[in-house]
Amino acid sequence: MVLKKVGFTNYVTAFNDPTFLDSFKFTALFTVVSVVVINCIGFGLALLVTTGMKGNNLLRTIFFMPNLIGGLILGFIWQFIFTQVFAGLGNVLHQRHKHYHCELSSSSLVNIPSNGI
Repeated sequence: MVLKKVGFTNYVTAFNDPTFLDSFKFTALFTVVSVVVINCIGFGLALLVTTGMKGNNLLRTIFFMPNLIGGLILGFIWQFIFTQVFAGLGNVLHQRHKHYHCELSSSSLVNIPSNGI
């Protein structure tokens, strides 16, 4: 098999194709518009939570919640790994560090919220 060097031939062919040019223009326009709109929305929301308006703490909490969800899911994944996948390792860690153990059973804070009060 002989390889042939094409250089800029593929670029010339692509930029002479009207379908490619239409797609390129649409992608460039979509990129510019979406960056501007997303930044405007972000700055507007930042302004909203930094003004002296009533309910700022609630808005900050709502905006921060997605950051917490990932950590919670990661915690549940690691709990599954240590208790189900590596049960032996989980048992050893439980015996050595009992004061760090959080049991999520039927009598936990998750299922009976009044236990947390």
